[in-house]
Amino acid sequence: MLSFRVNRCNQNNLNSRGKKCASNSEIDKAVDNLEINLAFSSQYFDVENMSPNPIKNVIKNHFFTGSSLISQNYDYKISLNQAVLADNPVFKNVVERIRSFIDARYVRSFNRAILNGTQPYIGVFFALDENVQTISRDVYTLFDALAFAGGLFEILTISVHFFIASYQESMFYQSLIKDSFLVNQNSKGQCIQNAKIEAVNMYKKQYSLSQLSGNENKKIYYYKYIIQQLKD
Repeated sequence: MLSFRVNRCNQNNLNSRGKKCASNSEIDKAVDNLEINLAFSSQYFDVENMSPNPIKNVIKNHFFTGSSLISQNYDYKISLNQAVLADNPVFKNVVERIRSFIDARYVRSFNRAILNGTQPYIGVFFALDENVQTISRDVYTLFDALAFAGGLFEILTISVHFFIASYQESMFYQSLIKDSFLVNQNSKGQCIQNAKIEAVNMYKKQYSLSQLSGNENKKIYYYKYIIQQLKD
């Protein structure tokens, strides 16, 4: 722990030096007019800095004024932190650089009345922080881009399959009709008409027209539509 204090003069400490403390009224007047500017260096990780060394230095200033009636105390913590930089555009976790930086920060303050003159007028205490901060910076690597592209292609493939599903069904029935009926290219129109009639009669033989359900009627018209597509 590092600390400094402003205490009342102790005559026992001055006897060996042959000096004498001022009177209590003079000490109180000096403390009431006391001003202290505390400056210390600290470091931090600049998240907006993409350079190889994003650690920045800063000077922190704290201003104190004294009082002969109140003991003022201030606590600070000093922590040794680390920054893990994985900036390689190809390998993320293979090539890493570690940067250490020291951060000094204000924690708290408390005041109490000066009763017997043993308390400091101003006390500043620096202690080691038990909490250590670790910051990681990763870049978007080539393998991340390929993984993202693979997922994007998969989404596009599923979308295309969804939109062409009905077309694939239509092509299947067209292929089925081509395999079921013989089409003479020289008289294609007549043969398709015969195929259309044969397709309808095939359903009429199995069901009477009055017994056909809505779905079965749709099948007949769907075959007629496919045959018309073959004709076109």
